[in-house]
Amino acid sequence: MNFEYFISKRIISAKENKNVFSRPIIRITISAIALSVAVMIISLSILEGFQSEITKKVISFNSHIHITPQQNTEGIKESFIDISENHVLNLYDNDKIVNISPVVYEFGLIKTNDDFIGVNLKGISSSTNLSDIITEGEVLNSDSSIIISESISNKLKLSLGDKIRVYFPSLKDNRVNVRPFYVCGLFNSSMSEFDQNFTFVSISKLQKLKSWSENQVSLMEVEVSNFEDVEIISESLDESLYESFLNNILLRLKNDSSNLEKLNHEPKKKYKVNSIKSIYPQIFDWLSLQDINV
Repeated sequence: MNFEYFISKRIISAKENKNVFSRPIIRITISAIALSVAVMIISLSILEGFQSEITKKVISFNSHIHITPQQNTEGIKESFIDISENHVLNLYDNDKIVNISPVVYEFGLIKTNDDFIGVNLKGISSSTNLSDIITEGEVLNSDSSIIISESISNKLKLSLGDKIRVYFPSLKDNRVNVRPFYVCGLFNSSMSEFDQNFTFVSISKLQKLKSWSENQVSLMEVEVSNFEDVEIISESLDESLYESFLNNILLRLKNDSSNLEKLNHEPKKKYKVNSIKSIYPQIFDWLSLQDINV
């Protein structure tokens, strides 16, 4: 028999005339302990749910890990990742990786007759799941469709189906780069940092604007099977990509030693690997501080 259970049972089941004072105190104590435990369980549950929801929304915009290109030393042209290269394709062999999504980013100005706003256009594939944040409308259905936040919609007085003009000042050309888009959906993440700046468009649309091929992207978003291992997997990917990059350099030198001069102008590392925690440290540090409050 459990010793603690035996003692507590004897105390509680003792006759009234032998516990005139102690019995009410015992009952109050039991109730207080039960209430305290209930409050702690509720507090921990609320905190865990809150942290999980915020983390889920941040990840829905950025995934778990970003693989971005190192900027070339000349800095004349924007760097990109060629997803057809062998060392990039090798990422799919990692059993801890669930999904890899190519992404293209570009800055633009949405202009209406009365107002304008600067936004980050995120080019995504049609298979990207945004159902958790879309509140109205549908996913991207053409190269000319765009998904904007309710915050942007309210500021610019836009509705579903409205036609907007997006200017691309960073794309240097002899003519003004402006493209028409049609609002196909609205989203709300309840996080103003994203809602005020992000829009979603077709990845092929931005690739055409940048004069990139379908294999050239701004970055690759990597989704892992276990979020708790995101830092470890991030470091592992960084090491494997660096090793693959070095092997590629050695191979090029072996085939043609004249490549040495060209290689001197390339970055020491071709890719940067960052976990979502290192990209948004302020958000995850703030979430960690909630543990102290509880």
